[in-house]
Amino acid sequence: MNILKNQPGLKLKAAVDEDWGKEFLDLIAAVRVVDSLDGALEHIQRYGSGHSEAIVTEDYSCGMRFLNEVDAACVYLNASTRLQMAGNLD
Repeated sequence: MNILKNQPGLKLKAAVDEDWGKEFLDLIAAVRVVDSLDGALEHIQRYGSGHSEAIVTEDYSCGMRFLNEVDAACVYLNASTRLQMAGNLD
C-alpha cells in the first residue's frame, strides 16, 4: 500500500481476505503487491475471475510470461483494466 500513499484523492484501506475474488461494482479496487511473478500467478489462479487481469512490471520477460500464462479474456501489461465507454452511440 505504500506505493499508493502519495496519490491524491485516494481513500486507502488494507485489503482483507474477503476482498479477493470479488466484484465491487463501484470505484473500488483491491490491489495486491507480490514479491514475485510466481506469487502473482498463484494469486490469480486462486482468485481470478477469468475476465481481466493486469500486471505492472519493469521486467520485460516477466511481463511476457504473465501475458502468456494467465488464463483470462483480457490480460494487460502496464495498462489499466478500466473499461471505457464510447461516446454517444446515437
